[in-house]
Amino acid sequence: MDVVGDLLARERRSDRPALYTAEREMDYRRFCTTTWKASNYLRHLGVGDDRGVVVLADGSPPPLLTFFGAALLATPTRFADDIADVSAAVDAIDARAVLVSSEDESAVDPPAGTTLTVHGDAPAAATTENWEEGVWSENPAFVSTATPASTVLVTPNETVSHGELLTAGERIAAEFDLGTEDTVHVQASLADPRAVAGVVAPLSVGGAVRFGEEGEDGDVTVGEGGDIPLSSISLSPA
Repeated sequence: MDVVGDLLARERRSDRPALYTAEREMDYRRFCTTTWKASNYLRHLGVGDDRGVVVLADGSPPPLLTFFGAALLATPTRFADDIADVSAAVDAIDARAVLVSSEDESAVDPPAGTTLTVHGDAPAAATTENWEEGVWSENPAFVSTATPASTVLVTPNETVSHGELLTAGERIAAEFDLGTEDTVHVQASLADPRAVAGVVAPLSVGGAVRFGEEGEDGDVTVGEGGDIPLSSISLSPA
């Protein structure tokens, strides 16, 4: 694999589980096709050509699917840890779209040229987009334009390329002998790129990722105090 979009290649579609959250379970077929649709939706909002997206990380599927959709567009995602971080994040990466839950809609006032889209309930303002509605209306087909050097994540302190993120995930998978039967329970915020590497790790070998406070027996946990502590994950080239 060379870029994050390779995790979502057409031949990877199957009925094997890919994502578990409190709201739903998605197999690889639905995970791939929904991400392709999310990518087309983001492009409709003006995301692309390094005009990225800011996503409030809340442990539900839309933030993660939006990240992968932006990755297909070779444009960066900046995850915000809380609603107070969103505005600064928008300015930092010249974001063309912001994704938050509908509960947080009133707390975000994006600048001109940046579209607010919400998941959950229908938006209150006419100028706010409905993420679910927009994604489901898109065509489930896409070809990634990213290269290994394309930026996939931006934080206040660093940028992470497709190649760096994939390499980190593959190192985790190899070190902990992850396979198709394994589920990795991510207990850390996606605002930390090492947690995103923890997401990539099981997906790189056909396993599944779980979000939410409650895990299952047999899950491999990512997070401080877990089976895979964040401190053990490096995003630097080996």
